[in-house]
Amino acid sequence: MVDFITADKKVYGVALVCRVFKAHGVKIASSTYYVHVKRLPSRRELSDADWCEVIEVVFLDPFKGRSVAGYTKVWHPLKRDGHQIVRCTVERLMRRLGLKGVRRDGKRVITTRADGSVLHPPHGLIVTSSRLNRTSYG
Repeated sequence: MVDFITADKKVYGVALVCRVFKAHGVKIASSTYYVHVKRLPSRRELSDADWCEVIEVVFLDPFKGRSVAGYTKVWHPLKRDGHQIVRCTVERLMRRLGLKGVRRDGKRVITTRADGSVLHPPHGLIVTSSRLNRTSYG
């Protein structure tokens, strides 16, 4: 939301954008926006930025991560090199960076499911004018 306000503040101003948000049920004061923009990054945000660089180096290293290692195989070389980072942090940051290990079983993660509410004709048949006609592509 802060990014949206920042993008539109030169054209409309912060107060007007916040008023439009309020009209749509999202209550945010312009002072809240300014407090959020002025705050310094937290210790976790700063350390995450540093760790992301280290994790990417290990993941892309041809001898350590080989760009196929999962979070445990990235975590072990980090420990071996003397870095003190917990496994769940490596997992969270790799997820944020979009780094994934390769699965051995060759299966991919399915993120979509078929919509059961849509009615499909039987395999190889199309309904036209209340008659079933065979097709060559079904």
